[in-house]
Amino acid sequence: NKEDAKCIFRLGNTQLNRALEYFKLEGYVTEHTLISRYISALYKLLSFFEDDLERIFLMIERRIKILETIRTQLNKQHF
Repeated sequence: NKEDAKCIFRLGNTQLNRALEYFKLEGYVTEHTLISRYISALYKLLSFFEDDLERIFLMIERRIKILETIRTQLNKQHF
């Protein structure tokens, strides 16, 4: 149900953001990128339980922002 999905999302999002604090992009590129992708996936999964289109669009925008931030920070010559 929607409330269970929100609870699981909050727990996962909190823990993944804590992991990002440790696995900084500089020094842990692979881990940081993977964790960011997991956060994006959490938003995607949560959107399946949402009925409000505006909230779904906000989740999509949040996913784009998360992934775009990683993309712009990676050096094309090295990755």
